[in-house]
Amino acid sequence: MFYFETKQFMKSDIFDNSILSHVFTTRKDNKNPYGFSMSSKDFGNTDTKFILQNRKAACDYLQVDFDKLLIPEQKHTANIAVIAQDTQQPYDLSDTDGVITNITGLPVMLLFADCIGLILFDPVKNVMGIIHAGWRGSAERIAQKAGLIFVEQFNSNPADIKVAIGAGISQSCFEVSEDIARQLNMTIEGDYANIFSRTADGIKVDLKMINAIQLNKIGIKNIDICNFCTSCGVNTFYSYRKENGKTGRHAILGCLKEKN
Repeated sequence: MFYFETKQFMKSDIFDNSILSHVFTTRKDNKNPYGFSMSSKDFGNTDTKFILQNRKAACDYLQVDFDKLLIPEQKHTANIAVIAQDTQQPYDLSDTDGVITNITGLPVMLLFADCIGLILFDPVKNVMGIIHAGWRGSAERIAQKAGLIFVEQFNSNPADIKVAIGAGISQSCFEVSEDIARQLNMTIEGDYANIFSRTADGIKVDLKMINAIQLNKIGIKNIDICNFCTSCGVNTFYSYRKENGKTGRHAILGCLKEKN
């Protein structure tokens, strides 16, 4: 279940906070005129010093090293960077919408404003992944791809992998074309009529459930799904659709802790 620790930080109780530091941020900030955004990309001339302050505040909240923070160049792909102990630095995070690592003390942040954000964590193998799944990434099964990397590269048992799916646009607010709905339907290979609902202009899609079903297909069943809609809940989260592209970004920040 998801819960707010503060107005700025939300967590899932599916994870053990003693071994995985994680937060899902919100937009709420009484001090910053731009809110608690982690990106200035769609804010025009926003002073980037506020964004850096927000990112540092998130790192300070989790007590992780801001100077080591990794933020990939998200491009709505299905590309995932795997950063293990022997990965050569500097890390190539261009055109990257997921990061998987088993390195403790290495904080990773991904940014969102309607798209679906996921944390995958295997407490047995001590591996963490953070994934950005918009409709394009979901159509290419990026979450499922991440789960298979856990299994194939880190020898994870799917039954051990825990997943939290954060706030994202809900089915009632996410209308797509028939072609996009068809592409998404092909990824779940079954009769899931409740995932799609027809409207006069298109089809409304439950993108969170599509990602959950993709994970179920490879044996990952332990999934916590946040019920917050970023479009309906635009006062709490950023929404690209609701705000016509002029908005900030909330984030997922995660970091593996040293095991005692």
